[in-house]
Amino acid sequence: MEGPGVLHMFVPAQYAYLDVSLDFVNTGHPAFDARLFKYAIHLALKQLYGEVGACIPVDVLRFDEDRTRAYLRTGASNLVKLWSSLSLFSSYNEYPCSFRVYKVSSNLAALSVSSEAFQHVIVRRGEKLDA
Repeated sequence: MEGPGVLHMFVPAQYAYLDVSLDFVNTGHPAFDARLFKYAIHLALKQLYGEVGACIPVDVLRFDEDRTRAYLRTGASNLVKLWSSLSLFSSYNEYPCSFRVYKVSSNLAALSVSSEAFQHVIVRRGEKLDA
């Protein structure tokens, strides 16, 4: 509804959340826990942005050791720097690898929802949805 007396507010997201995995090209790479995963992220930021990038705060919220996959949180203003450094990371201790970013959201709950589970339909103006 538009008109006088209507106030629209925009609240920017404070954090960005990422669903990320670290994939190695060959077997025989070191076993990873959450601490080493975070260190690999630190190395990626440092390689691309130097000491300034190494200071970007990144939190590992959830980590799956079997798949080397994690949910990350960083400030929304640091999302592009984090994402670009993960995309360009190519090796950990001489082992070829790459980060894969599956999802990015400003809402943590959105990372656990698969869009494949939704049924997408086109609703025309004036039509009623079947329950």
